[in-house]
Amino acid sequence: AFIANPQLLSLLTYKGASLSLRHGNGPWSPFFFSVIGLLLCGAIDTSPSDESAEAVKTAQQLQKVALNLLDNPNNTRCKSKTLEAITSGILHWNEPLKKSLDMSLKTYEAGLETGDLASAALGIYHFANFGLDLGMNLDDFQQRVSTYNQRAKTIGHEFIYSAISIRLQTAQ
Repeated sequence: AFIANPQLLSLLTYKGASLSLRHGNGPWSPFFFSVIGLLLCGAIDTSPSDESAEAVKTAQQLQKVALNLLDNPNNTRCKSKTLEAITSGILHWNEPLKKSLDMSLKTYEAGLETGDLASAALGIYHFANFGLDLGMNLDDFQQRVSTYNQRAKTIGHEFIYSAISIRLQTAQ
């Protein structure tokens, strides 16, 4: 939905979450809740306001719900997508950036475990971004990110490979 018709993403996500609340959680419920949190954080006005603070607080609560739901083995199918939504849009509003760096690797691992190679590659991409933002030792950064970047290429994600290569050039 996001690629084909981005306007549908909100509608489908809210509908999925609404159905989860009405009829009980299903295998994709964690993903629905995490994307709603991501959308809330994406709509935040950067100037401080009560409305922005409330959106971040609600997103954090949705993040907790999504992570708790991932403890259920029936929800494994959406684990990497859920973690990717949390990593890319929610976590850094509430937690130190180091936690986002760690979560990006969990996203990568979950993507490999479940066969969601697109989310796995995005986990690597976020790791490269957060590593630079955190001021990782550049030698360590280049070594680790180069290894992960080759994995992104191996699993067929040339665009992510190119985007991460730019981060490696920045580190050089």
